Amino acid sequence: METVNETARRAGVSFRHLGYVTDDELSILYQAAVAHTLVSRAEGFGLTLVEAMASGCPVVTTGRGPLVEVAGDAAVTVDPDDHPGIGGALAALARDPERRETHAARGRQQAARFTLEAQANAMVTVYRDFLGV
Repeated sequence: METVNETARRAGVSFRHLGYVTDDELSILYQAAVAHTLVSRAEGFGLTLVEAMASGCPVVTTGRGPLVEVAGDAAVTVDPDDHPGIGGALAALARDPERRETHAARGRQQAARFTLEAQANAMVTVYRDFLGV
């Protein structure tokens, strides 16, 4: 079976494995990226989507399940099995700075829904509902 590195090299694509990066470095990487891509058939919450959106990075993600719920209308959604569609979504964002900025702005708004304060308030509501307070 061909490795990712071999496939990339054959396609004329190069990349570097960065290893550990700090939170500040991660934010800079998100800001410099064309998009953050997380496509999956069975993903949980998708914290990296929130991180990317909060940093102003457009998101390409699965058009169903928890990931689309987290990303809302800020993401470009794709079928996880449609490889040409995923590539097309990335290419469209790479070619169109205005589209990238639109998705980045929507992403910043969407990410604001997932602050620690918002999570704490939601948990208080759950506890109050459960306790009947």
